[in-house]
Amino acid sequence: MEESTRFRENGWSNNWDYPGIYEYAHFHSTTHECLGCAQGWIAFSLSVGDSGWAKVRIEQGDVIIMPAGVSHEMISMAEDIHMCGGYPDGRDWDDIQEAFLSDEDYKRACKRIMMLPIPAKDPATGLAMPEWHAVPSSVEGGWNDWRSSLDARSWEVAMDQSSTARLSLPETPREFGFYVDGKTIPAGAREIFERHSPGHDVPVTRLPKCTGDDLDDAVTAARAAFADRRWSGLTGAARAAVLLKTAAGIRARLEEIAYWEVLESGKPISQVRGEIDGCVGMFEYAAGLARSLHGDSFNNLGDDMFGMVTREPVGVVGVITPWNFPFLILCERVPYILASGNCIVAKPSEFTSASTVILAEILTAAGLPAGVFNVVTGTGPTVGQAMAEHMDVDMLSFTGSTRTGRLIVAAAGSSNFKKLGLELGGKNPQIVFADADLDDAADAVAFGIGFNGGQCCVSGARLIVEASVADTFARMVSYKMSRIVVGDPLDAATQIGAITTDIQHTTIMGYIAKGREEGAELVLGGDVIDMGRGQFIAPTIFKGVTADMAIAREEIFGPVLAVMPFGTLDEAIMIANDTEYGLAASVWTKNIDKALTVTRHVQAGRFWVNTTLAGGPELPIGGFKKSGWGREVGAMGVEEYTQVKSTHIKFGKRNHWIEQDAWDRVWLCDRWRRFRWLRVGQQVERGQQYACSATWGGGQGQPSAHPHACWLCQNDNGPAHMGVPHCAPETCRQSQDSLCSGAGDWWWFIYQCRDLHPRSPVGL
Repeated sequence: MEESTRFRENGWSNNWDYPGIYEYAHFHSTTHECLGCAQGWIAFSLSVGDSGWAKVRIEQGDVIIMPAGVSHEMISMAEDIHMCGGYPDGRDWDDIQEAFLSDEDYKRACKRIMMLPIPAKDPATGLAMPEWHAVPSSVEGGWNDWRSSLDARSWEVAMDQSSTARLSLPETPREFGFYVDGKTIPAGAREIFERHSPGHDVPVTRLPKCTGDDLDDAVTAARAAFADRRWSGLTGAARAAVLLKTAAGIRARLEEIAYWEVLESGKPISQVRGEIDGCVGMFEYAAGLARSLHGDSFNNLGDDMFGMVTREPVGVVGVITPWNFPFLILCERVPYILASGNCIVAKPSEFTSASTVILAEILTAAGLPAGVFNVVTGTGPTVGQAMAEHMDVDMLSFTGSTRTGRLIVAAAGSSNFKKLGLELGGKNPQIVFADADLDDAADAVAFGIGFNGGQCCVSGARLIVEASVADTFARMVSYKMSRIVVGDPLDAATQIGAITTDIQHTTIMGYIAKGREEGAELVLGGDVIDMGRGQFIAPTIFKGVTADMAIAREEIFGPVLAVMPFGTLDEAIMIANDTEYGLAASVWTKNIDKALTVTRHVQAGRFWVNTTLAGGPELPIGGFKKSGWGREVGAMGVEEYTQVKSTHIKFGKRNHWIEQDAWDRVWLCDRWRRFRWLRVGQQVERGQQYACSATWGGGQGQPSAHPHACWLCQNDNGPAHMGVPHCAPETCRQSQDSLCSGAGDWWWFIYQCRDLHPRSPVGL
């Protein structure tokens, strides 16, 4: 029986409106029973509004962990499926745990675990989840903790249909809000940007066009979070724990993120799945860096000095991401920014915002404090420009074109001179020597320009090949590129999907036309591919390209390869460097001398030898020349978002630069305010501290500046220093009571301060 017929007979609607992790089928019935399955699909009750159902494809070797109400007979049509569960009364859960922990054969037989969501209420009793006891009785903390423990054991948690299955399109676009201070803000009365899938020409998402006021709210929330140190004040271990939970959250929602990113960007689903899996690694790696981030100390500054260097978070960081790798580029920045203790306001491209909003939800669920990660959707001229000019954004990370990068630099300089991290354009060379493994090189060149439809800042758009093999190698690359599968982005077999925007599609076709006009020889492609819907361009190769042609100098950002021959190693290096960009480069040769010479002399921030587009969380990325400033990813990716503070710590007393005289030392002494005033002829009592109450030059208590005898011991030791003769301290301290003495109208202070510097010339 056909699936659709079977479901219609049981009162189901066949209009699936949310494919992805599950496919929901709304039906109009008060009965909450599982109705059976057909052709390997299982139906189970799920709370979707007032009522609802869901289906998930199962395969041989799957383990199904079901909510209550699902009978074992439901999967009878799916051959050799291990059903574990039913009503989770403790015994069944314990059995499955024991099987996975102790039975290696059972683990090998079960290639994945499908953990289906438990309804918020028991379909039969209506009891809420906490009263339903739908958790393993032996696991403290319940379902979520047990699920986390499964993730921790690196068991694959699959909540999606088979990776080889064709996904369907949503009947209505999904509504998203923006995200500020730990919560989703609905669009409300704001304008809406409705995104149409570039591969299918149907609306898929709707997001608010935020305003400058919305950005202000997000920055205010981030500033408050940074000011009270709710994130930066945590230990590295505490921040690492949140990042690791985020990694697990991304893994659990991988299919959901991939699905919406494919619909918005036109990228192939298989590629996006790989990218998101790589994003999990970014968060896991950054978690380690959160714990290892440190400063430096200097114990070589002498016995009385110690030095230290500390790294402090920059503060509020704005992150502007592009439409070509919306989730990957976001995850090449966010975990590292968070690892160093900063707060973030992210602005995704208006064309591809869904995955950024989903990440905000995952971060909050992982325990990230409110206000630390915020998302403001909208356009570049409105939100992006305001972010670049914002006086309370301390640093801005921007990924995009060099032209827009110039505007970002100008805005940052005219506002608060904010720190910038820029990853901009590229016109990247792939240098192939005649001694290379040409089969491998040809495949890599095709991959380097075809990956993501050439909409990649590090794509190898210039093939610089040794002249002796240029024609042969061009044919090899042409053959490879002719076999690239261009098609539906939701098809797992597709290698190149749709061009992401109408403007970019027009731009690419314009460069192809210009290449022909300038005299380059079109070897392959050059045409639009008609799929009946969507916007697709065939992989394209030009030969006979010279350095003055636009297709050799300007970033096309599409699947267009320019072939340029060289004669000598020096010429190859010269051609490679003949560009305003310096983002990436590849070299293919079996000669280590050639490889190292090229890597040392070609100006590029990322380099690949006998490979291309390799990456990961360990090595930093960034560009030379007009390809950007700063570095992302790896340890440098954390350090990039810190400020360095140098601190010198002095031990003991200071060696004074300006020597003070006795009078200055007495005047500055803390005990001066406790002195008593004397009248002329008043008896001085031993052990007390006094000052003369005479006037000189209109001021009270002014010192004498001419020779006189010591007021206390009456010894005349020559000219006074600021009114105080250089008298032996032991004589003064042992003297008897004295009178306040003076000569004529000249008076001086009587003082006896025991807190003078040991080097005092009087020593009183």
